[in-house]
Amino acid sequence: GPIPEGHGVLHRCDNPPCQNDRHWFTGTQTANHADMTMKGRNAMGEANGWSRLTQDQVGEIRARYAQGGVYHRELAVEYGVSRTAVSAILRREIWQHV
Repeated sequence: GPIPEGHGVLHRCDNPPCQNDRHWFTGTQTANHADMTMKGRNAMGEANGWSRLTQDQVGEIRARYAQGGVYHRELAVEYGVSRTAVSAILRREIWQHV
């Protein structure tokens, strides 16, 4: 049938060559992302090709900030990331798995 507006065709078995239409369903990009995350198919941390930090560096950032005497901005410059990224690391909005 027709694909609803704002939806795409998603795949239950996550096997790209599969052409079994019983494995397809429609959903939004948000639903697709949630499905990917639930199945553990999203690259996290160092496995993400865009990551600038290692798990060890994230641990260092958190430990140094917890000791006090250092600002987000200083950590950002030292580790080559934005102040916003450092803030998100410290609030555990990103790198939650570390």
